[in-house]
Formats: sequence, C-alpha cells, structure tokens
Amino acid sequence: MLLHHVRYRVLVLVVFTLCQVSESSKPIISPSEEEIVLNEGESLEITCTGSTPLKFIYPDGLKEAINTSTSKISEDKENGLYKYIFERPKTIFGDTGWYGCADDNVEIGSNFFNNSEVNWLYVYVKSSTNLFVEADTFAHLNAVAGGSTVIPCRPTSPNLVPILSNNNEDELEKKASFDPRIGFTIGNLTVKDSDWYKCSIEKEDEEPNEVNYVLSVHLKQTLPEPKIHDDSLRHVTRGQDLYVNCTVEVDSSVRYVFNWSTPQQSNSRVSTQQFRKQLEGNYLLVTSQLTVFNVTDEDAGEYECAIRSIHDIKKTTKNITIHDPQIKYINLTSQHIDRYYQGEKGGKVQWVVYVDGYPRPHLQWFKPNGQEITESPKYSVNTSITATILKINNLEITDTGDYMLEAKNDYMIQKLNFTLDIIAKPVSILTEINSYYAPNETAEFRCEVLSHPEPNITWSFLRCPTYPSLKDSTIVQLTDVMQSVYGSRYGFESRAKMPIEVSGKITCKACNALDCDAVTENIFVSDGVGAFGIIGPKEKVTKGDNVELICAASVYNYTNELTWTKLENETETPVIETERLQIMRYETPFTYRSTLKIHYVQESDAASYICTGKYTNEMNYNYDLLEPDLSDYATYKLSVHDPVMPFFTKTNMNETTVKNIDVVAEGHKTVILQCFADGMPKPIIAWYKDNVVLMENDQYLFKFNYQELDIKYFKEHDSGKYSCRAINRLGINETHQQIIVKNGKWQKLDVILAASIAILCIILVILAIFFTIKVRREKKMRKELMEAGLMHFEEGALECLNPDLTVDDQAELLPYDKKWEFPRERLKLGKQLGSGAFGVVMKAEAQGICESETVTTVAVKMVRRTTDPTYVRALASELKIMVHLGKHLNVVNLLGACTKNISKRELLVIVEYCRFGNLHNYLLRHRNNFINQIDPNTEKLDLTIGMDILTRTASVSSNNRIKYAALSFSRSLSANSGTDTVVHYCPGTGSDSQEINFSPDGCVLSNNSSQPEWRTNYPGDYKDQNLKPICTQDLLSYAFQVARGMEYLSQRRVLHGDLAARNILLCENNIVKICDFGLAKTMYKDDNYKKKGDGPLPIKWMAIESIRDRIFSTQSDIWSFGIVLWEFFTLSETPYPGMEAEKLYQKLIEGYRMEQPEYAICEIYEIMSQCWKAKPTLRPSFTDLAESIGNLLEESVRSHYISLNTPYMDLNTMILESGKSDYLTMMSAPDHGALSSPGHNYANSPFSEGVPDSTYLSMSPGCQTNESGIFSPRPHENHSCFEFPSPASDSEDAIELSPMLKHEEDPYLKPINVQERRAEFARQRQAMKNQMAERPIDRDSGYCNAPRNLHLIDLNDVDENDATERADADSRKDYAPSIISTQDNYVNMPKQKSDLRLGVPDGFSNPSYVMMSTREMDQRA
Repeated sequence: MLLHHVRYRVLVLVVFTLCQVSESSKPIISPSEEEIVLNEGESLEITCTGSTPLKFIYPDGLKEAINTSTSKISEDKENGLYKYIFERPKTIFGDTGWYGCADDNVEIGSNFFNNSEVNWLYVYVKSSTNLFVEADTFAHLNAVAGGSTVIPCRPTSPNLVPILSNNNEDELEKKASFDPRIGFTIGNLTVKDSDWYKCSIEKEDEEPNEVNYVLSVHLKQTLPEPKIHDDSLRHVTRGQDLYVNCTVEVDSSVRYVFNWSTPQQSNSRVSTQQFRKQLEGNYLLVTSQLTVFNVTDEDAGEYECAIRSIHDIKKTTKNITIHDPQIKYINLTSQHIDRYYQGEKGGKVQWVVYVDGYPRPHLQWFKPNGQEITESPKYSVNTSITATILKINNLEITDTGDYMLEAKNDYMIQKLNFTLDIIAKPVSILTEINSYYAPNETAEFRCEVLSHPEPNITWSFLRCPTYPSLKDSTIVQLTDVMQSVYGSRYGFESRAKMPIEVSGKITCKACNALDCDAVTENIFVSDGVGAFGIIGPKEKVTKGDNVELICAASVYNYTNELTWTKLENETETPVIETERLQIMRYETPFTYRSTLKIHYVQESDAASYICTGKYTNEMNYNYDLLEPDLSDYATYKLSVHDPVMPFFTKTNMNETTVKNIDVVAEGHKTVILQCFADGMPKPIIAWYKDNVVLMENDQYLFKFNYQELDIKYFKEHDSGKYSCRAINRLGINETHQQIIVKNGKWQKLDVILAASIAILCIILVILAIFFTIKVRREKKMRKELMEAGLMHFEEGALECLNPDLTVDDQAELLPYDKKWEFPRERLKLGKQLGSGAFGVVMKAEAQGICESETVTTVAVKMVRRTTDPTYVRALASELKIMVHLGKHLNVVNLLGACTKNISKRELLVIVEYCRFGNLHNYLLRHRNNFINQIDPNTEKLDLTIGMDILTRTASVSSNNRIKYAALSFSRSLSANSGTDTVVHYCPGTGSDSQEINFSPDGCVLSNNSSQPEWRTNYPGDYKDQNLKPICTQDLLSYAFQVARGMEYLSQRRVLHGDLAARNILLCENNIVKICDFGLAKTMYKDDNYKKKGDGPLPIKWMAIESIRDRIFSTQSDIWSFGIVLWEFFTLSETPYPGMEAEKLYQKLIEGYRMEQPEYAICEIYEIMSQCWKAKPTLRPSFTDLAESIGNLLEESVRSHYISLNTPYMDLNTMILESGKSDYLTMMSAPDHGALSSPGHNYANSPFSEGVPDSTYLSMSPGCQTNESGIFSPRPHENHSCFEFPSPASDSEDAIELSPMLKHEEDPYLKPINVQERRAEFARQRQAMKNQMAERPIDRDSGYCNAPRNLHLIDLNDVDENDATERADADSRKDYAPSIISTQDNYVNMPKQKSDLRLGVPDGFSNPSYVMMSTREMDQRA
C-alpha cells in the first residue's frame, strides 16, 4: 500500500513537472531559491529538467580571472524529459556566482543574468580567508563617458558589504550603487571619473581584504565602415599572389586594431601589413593589406576585415573565388533586359552593362555607322572594372540605330547590341531643283525626309499662268510618285515626275503620327537659256553663212529693254544696224527676245557680242535698294571658219567590191552601211538606192544624223546600188556599195541532202558493224561461259550433285549465296601481292565489309580478263567451296566476292589479309633469330630457355593487331533462307604503316621461283621492328594450328592437295591460316596441264600414292603435313636436301624417310614418321595429329587457340541451325579408301577400250602390289606411273614416265554443261526404269556426274608397231632432259624443246621442279 502511494506521488510530480515545462520555455532548476549560501568545502548540486536538451551556465576559472573547483555534469532522459545534474563536490570561494540552465539553442550575452530564457540561481560560498570572489590583480576597466560601468567587487557572503574608495580615499557610496551579486555600479561617467578604485572589507581583529581596479573613461568615438577594394579581386587566378586591401579613415587619436578572418586552414602563406597616410585635419587613411602567396583553390571563400577600438567594432566581408587561368571568358550583362529604347527628340538615354571577363577585356562603344564613340558633350562613356555606362544627350532623329558594345581580349570577342529609336516629326528637304525648265519638259523632283515613324509623303504643284501673280492659279496633285528608304531606316526619299507647262510652286509634304512638315520651291519656265542668255548657232559658222544670235530674258525677272554691244580689241561699242546686220525684238510667253541677224558673215564679223538686260523693279528691290537700275548681261564669241567641201571620215562602203547576200541564210540579218562625213558648213547626208532617195521605214533605219544606214532585212528585189551623198553649199561627195541578193536555197539544199544521206549511211553501217560484233562477242562469251560451266553460276545445279563424288569434282554445281556479294565500287585495289599466268592477288581496302570498321585491309584474288574462261570457272569453284565451307580460325576465310560482271570474266574473291605472309618465307627470314628451347642435355623441351629475350621484345606492335575472332552479325544467312537471323564473320585489321615492294611478275618465294596459277601465299608485308624472335614453342603452336585447320577441312570433306609451308600464312598474335585449299584438283588435272605440260607438281610434298597413281586424298594431305612439320622444325629448309626429284620416288618406295630435324624433339619426329607411313590407311588422322601435338603444348597455350576458334564454331552452328543446307556433307569425303576402291571412278582412273560396262575398275587377283604395301587401282601395271631412270644412267634422252593421266579427255575436268547434264540425267533415270528387271541397278547411274560407258584401258597393252614408230620418231627428235629439277621441289611435264622454250618463263631454273611433255607421258603410258 505504501509503495502504491509512492508511485502515485511520483506520477503526480511528473505530471506537474510536465505541465510546468509546457507552460514556460525555461527549464526547471532545483533548488528553486534565487540564491543559496554554502560554506567553503561543502558540495553543490543543481538539477535542471526540460523537454529539450539543456546547457549549464556557471563560473569557470578557465574563462574568468577567478579560482573555481572541479565540476561535473551528468545527463539523463526519462519519459521524454531531459534531466541534467551539475555537481561541485568540494566548493571554494571562487565558486561564488551565477548558476543557470537554459535551452541548448539560447545564446548567452554579457548581461547573461538578465536573460529571461535562463533560469538563474546565485550561489555564495563563504570563506574565512577570501572575502572577495575576484583576486586582487589591479584589473583594468574601460568605460565610455556618459555611460555606466561595473566595478565587480563581489563578496563571498551576502552579509559582507565592501567599501568603495578612490585614489583620494574618498568613499563613493553615494555615487555608486552596490549589489553583492554584481558589484558597484557607477553611472553618468565623465572623463574625470578615470581613477584607481579600491574595494575593501574589514573584520574585527583581522586585516582588511581589498581588491583594486583601474578605471579609464573615454569619450565615445564611432569607427567608420572599412572598405575592401575589389579592383584587383575580380579574377584571382591559381598560382598568383593575392593582395586584399582593407581601408578606413580614422581619427588619429583613436586606438584601433585590424583583424582578418580568412578561409585558409594554414597561415604559412598569409601575411598582413599596414600603411598609413595623413589626410587633412586630424585624420589618417589606414590600409591593412592581406597577402596570400601562391594562391590555391583552398584560398577561395569569404575574407573578413574587422577594425576594433575599445568601444566599437566594424566589419566588412568580401567573397573571393579562385579562377582557373586556363578558362578564358567574357560575360556582358545588360542592366536592362530589353535592350531597346524609344525616346523623343531632345531627350537622353543611358545604357549600363556589367562586364566580367578573363583576361580583362577592352571595351569600346560604336555608333550605328560603325564609328567608335568617344567622350564629347553629346556622348558620355564611363567605364570601370565591373561595368560600362553610355549616355547619349540631346537626342536627335539621326541618333536612331543600333549601338554596339564590343569587349575583346587576346582570346575572344563578345558583342552586345542596343537599339535606339527616336520619335520625331518629319523634316523635309527638296533637292535636285533647277532654276528654270524648258516648256513641256518632264521634270523630276526629289524630296528627302527624316522621320520616325515612317512618314506619308505627298506632292502638289501650284500652277500660276500669270506668275508672279497667283491669279487663276490651280493646285495639281502629283501622281507619278515613288517613295523609298535611303541612308538609314529613319531616312526616306520621294521622287515625283511631271511635265512643266507654266511656272508655279512645287510642294513636298511629309506627315507622321506626330506632325507634318512641308517644303516649297519656285519653278520657272523659260524657252531661253535659263533666266538670261544668248542662243547661238548649233553648228560652226562658215564665211558666207547667215547667223542669228538670240538674246532671251525671262519675263519674270527682266524687262524688255535688251541692247547689243560688240567687244573688239577690248573696246565695247554698240551694234549699229545695217542692211547686212539687223536687230529684231519680240516676246514669247516666257521670254523677252532680241535677235541679232548677220547676213553673209565675213571674217570681220568675228568678235564677242554682248547682250545687256535690266531686272524688273521687284528684282531690283530684292537685290539692292540703293541701285534701282540693276542689269545683267550675256556674251557670245562668234568665230568664222573658211568653207570646206564635204569629205568622208569613216565608211565601210567599197565601190569596187560586190557584196553578195543569200536571202535564205543572211536575209534576216541587219546590214550596216556607214558614211561619216565632215565639211564646212556641216554637210547634209542623203541615202539612195539606184539613185532613188531612201526614206526611213521598217526596213531602213538611219542613225547618227543619217551617217549610218541599218538595213534590217533583204528580199530578192533589194539588189542594187546603195549610195551615200554628203552635200553642202560648196559641193557633193558620194560613195556607194553594190549589193546582190541571191536565193541559194535550192543549191545548198541539194548538197546538204546528199551529205546527210551519206553520213546517215555511214552511221548505219558503223552501227550495224558495232551491233554485229557485240552480238558475236556476246554469243562467244555465252558459249565460253557455258563451256566453263558458269551459265548457272548463281543457282547451281543441286539436282545433279553426285554423293559418290568429292567436292572438287562438282564444286561448280553448288549454288552461290548472294549474301557474300560486295559492291565493287567500295573495293579500292592496292598493290599487287602475287600473280601467275592466269590470275593475280591484290592488296585492297574494303569499305564497310565489317560493321566494326570503316575500312578493312583484305586480299583480293582475280583472274586476268584475257584468261581462258576455264580459269574463271576454277576461281568460281574455289569461291563456292569457301562459301559453303564455313569459318575456322586456322583457315583463310572468305569475306566477300564481286560476281556481277562474271559474264565479262571479272570475278573478285575477297579473303582475309595476313600481313606477315607465308611461313616458308617468314621462317627463312627470321632463321638467324631462332631460339632453340630444346635442352641439349635432356633433349626435352624447356620453355624457360630464352625467356629473358622473349619478355624483352614485343611479339608484334600493339598498334598493328588483327582480332580474328571479332565476329559480328550483319549478313543474311541465305538469300532464300526465309529467316531474319543475320550472321556475318569479319576480321578486324590494323593499319600497315610499313610496306615492302614485291616483284610485279608474281609472288616470289625465297628461291626466286614463281608459283603456278594464282596463289594467296604471298610474302610478308611488314618490317622486322618490334618482332618477337621465333622459338620452339612457336613452331609447336604453328603445327598445332595447322593440324586443327586441316582437321576442319577434312571434316568438311575438302581436299587440300598442296599442303606446304608456302601455303600457310601468318597473322597477328601468332595465328596461322591455311590458304589455297581446293586448288589441287584444278592444278593437277586441268586440261591446260595435261596438254601443255606447264603445270609443276610438288613432288617433294606428295605422298607415294600421289606420285605413282595421282591419288590425292586426306591421307595424302597427312603425308604433306609431315613434310610441313619437317619444314617448320628445320626453319624452312628444302625437304630431302641434296636429293634430286627424279631419285626421290625410288628412295621412298625403298623405305627412305628424312632424318629428325635439328630443332625437333623426338615426339615431333615420331609424329612425322607416322604421317609418312607407306600405307595410307596406317597414317593418323588430323584429329589424332591435333591431339598429339596439343599434348606437347602448355595447357594455357592450347586452350588459348581453342578458345579463339570458339566464336567461329558457334557461328557455323548458328548457320546450320537456321535451316541452311550443308551441301558439303552430301558429297563423298576424299578418303583414300574410297578414292582407290575399284568401284570408284575418280578423275585419274585409267580406262580400257572394249570392256563392257566398265564403270568400275576391276580388282584383278593378279594385280601385284609393291613392297610398300600400297594398293594401286591400275590392275595391269607392275610399275609406277613415275618410272624414274636409273641413277647410273647417263643417257641424256632418258625420259621420266609421266605422272599425269593418260592422254585422254578427263570427263571430270571438262566444263559441265548443266542443260546436257539434266537431259542426260532424265535419260538415265528412264533407262534405269526400263532395265530394272534385266540388270542390277548401278549405284552411279542415278547421278548427273556419274561417267558412263567408259572403258578400262590396259596401259601395258600397247601396239608394238606403234611403239616402234614412236621410238623411231622420238630418236629423230631433240628431246629435253627427262627431268628438270627445281628448288621448290615441283616436277613439270614440258613438251619438246621448242615448245619448252616457249612454255617456260624466262629465268625458270628451279632444279626441284620436274617437267615432262605430254608426248613423254603418252610414251610412258
């Protein structure tokens, strides 16, 4: 029950406390008394409670000059209330003072105990030894006169009352008031109150305690505001020194101090300095300069300059930004958003622009006419660092226009335009006004008007028939008026035209919205020479002429009193009338006239004649009131010339030549006859035709005062004599031109018609010949294309595919996929990389062949246009094989082709470009830098050998990399695939900055021998800088990649047939690619080689069965791969070194094999030996070879090359999964077992005559095999096709047996005629149906390609008579040596010597080649 009451009381207390807290913002302090008294040594505990965080205010010895004890503050929060407890466990006298608590956000000032937001409590700590809280330190107090000050004599007990006295020991209780919690307060201070004050407390039997203070009372002085000069602070750039000047004017008697507040964390780069300058009176100009050295970005911020005195403090701040010196700019900001001002005449305008720029720009103002504005009474320009002001006073309409402010520094120019429009009434000016106009003259008047806005200009004319009187005058409004703008947009002009009949007044009036302005001018009409003058004769005066001099004076300004005088020898005498000299006076509506007539002028009449007239009274009054009889005069000087008969000065009329004019061709042309004449008097010109005067009409036009006759057209009757006569009173001069007009229409028409017919006939003949030649060429080309099997190049003949034949036998039947077509115009051919007799390989740049590259370097294979179509077919077959082959890392892949002009024998095959060229040359070239990594002690591979050299050198410059695994998807799978999936392979190529020149005659190997046909096994296109030396591991990686590439070819059922190091190319990143696959069939079995004997065979790379029976299979490629390994590990030495090609075959069948190369480990040589097994079926497959060689490589290296090929395989899989047919898998693999079986008729099988149904070769039990165990498909041969002569034989006429086919046509080498094939196919199918019951079905009879009715030929069954005749004939012929050896280990079958010289290129002396003629092959067969 007691516990319940306690809880209840606590709850009530809490609620009460919350209510108190909510009613007041001040916290609750406990104890709640205003003051408490403690004894020194007792503990002090004060509790504050509030709803927000609180803070304590208490005496602190660290902040005040007193001694205090240790304090502790604890904090607690319960039920949303904050509770703070302040404790001083052991108080001392210095703890006496004010204690309070307030909200944490309340600011406490100097008079803190008067703050209403603080709950205060005063604590006394009584001490028996220290009666005052403050220590006696003679503290200095400052005060202002008129104010009050506190002398803080606070006792430690409220019962103690100190006594205040000054230096004079005067007690000041009356002047000062005392509060034990504050001290003594003295009010109404004066300067005289400055003194020494003492507070003392006396106790009985004790010495008095006292505290002393020094009080200084000053007159109140207010400090002025300091100013920071920002002239140099506009652009404080990083790295420069910053100078900030703070200036203030102060009285010299004021004591002050400057303080700076800066944003720097460290002041090591900051210094201050003061400068004083004496001003008038008792004032000083004081500058405090703050210097910051080597400004950085951290120096940006607010800088505060403060000046302090005893009683005052003034501050000013400046925000400084640090500018990057690399950033240049100019900013112009107009004070007025709308930079258009419209004012009135007489007003003024002011534009203010704020300028900010770095470097500091130079400012210029320009007038609308582009002239710079300078300081003048009208213009005022005031420019400071931050702004520029333009003032224009006394505005005129001419001030209208666009004014421009230009700010420029060394890096840029910024401009700001301002438009000024002045509203003003029009100001008109009449210009181009003549004093007098001739009667009925059409006059043009011009009126210029300055106005804004645009005025309306009108014209009027006041007609005054009785001018100067306005009687009967009328106003006429002018309508022929044109108004336009001129000069500037406030300038306008108006032009008016009118005929002048009478005198009057012309007025131009312009009006706008403000007012109108008009200007008027007098218009006078005179039929004389202006107002006053003499009208003389127009022509020169000749002796004997009659002359009239007319003196005309305007009736508006002169009287009719006109007199004549004569000036001779500077003497003026009146003119006296005689019979020869008469004066007549008369008047016209506009002038008074006096005419002086001289008849039959003599030389004595030559003189100056003067006419004098008087002004009217009105004019006299206007000019001079003192001279009423003002007169005017005019002078005419009369010259008299001797008479001259007419003469011609210029003429084109020829009296002796007849001018012929064709009325058809020239009748419409103008003929000009000129007859310029002179004389005295001036002659008159007259024109005649056949002595009949010509008058001006539509045919005749006279010019230059009849001195030129223009005859515009001629008719047949216009023939005649055209004459010109110059006549004056002295005589006549005449010239003429005879003109004959002919009609040559019919004569010329006949000639033109005949010529046109002849030309037309020639053109028709040429066209007929051209089209005949064109048609014949097209027929011939179609025939050749048909013979070459290219008529159905694109669609192929899939229905004729024979699954029992290999790809090489029927590649032309495959379709061509248009997705590989590449635009010819985007292929830029470069230099030639290699060439042969029929084709070339070019380096080229293909634009856009890869999506990831703009331009890709490629190799382009093409045939020469003059080449036989058979070779176009061969290249087309190779293209089709590559189209359907798929992609592989280690095979030279197809990129595109240009086939649109295949009918013109133009076929371009675009393949990958490998700039390091073939491995044969590459190994040979870098043989000296080879690093042998075979440990001589263990004869094992040690990859650490040469590692230091390999790591110091770069494999290939990183700038010339080719990423062969870069696959993208851009081409459709097939033109007929029906799917939207697009797949495309494309290699990326690097730039080739270094190039090597090649032989223009073909691809040249190290031994200077030309390759047969065209090849892509070109040499390298690079230089040796930055290339990593070759090491043994590189050779292993080459072998591994070649094995993988050949594995892929064999899996795709493609035979290579010529695998050698020369046909393997090296790319970036040590990637090798096999090239020129699929050419073997063409090279070894083409008719050109059979008949011409110009095809070299690579004997030293050929397997035994290939040399003997010309069976080329995957197993023969494996044999060649063993030779390639030997080439690799001998660094491109020639196989069977020192052995002539003619001895090679015999050695091989005897079991001879090459020894282990120097740089090959025994495992590699074991692989070579396996490849050279005599029996083809015992040789390992390429899959086994890849695995065996791969096991010799490091796992990381093997995995690297396998992973590089993964994108290729994924691409191939994607293409097959898209539904595209894989035609290569539909054909027979080039396997030795299939090719050599009796049931397989391959291209090099012999046939016999007379053997019925000999589709298959017979397997005769008596067919012997040689000791090597090699099966031969020739049933009756006991010898090799290559019967090499005995080494001991020295007969020069010994001829090697031809390794070629028997000299019969090979049906598989002939071009395929698809129409005939299809027809034959249909006939065979029908025949098969008819013979189903009679005979078993021939498995080859259902295919277009199966050869039928071929007979087995016994090669040994030769007519002895024929043989004898051939032997006799041969003995009479000069045969070439039986075998010609070449370094490249080819054999060639040349013809007779005469043909050999023609067929073998110059300089062909390669001893590893063997050449045999076709005749020799027939003999050996």
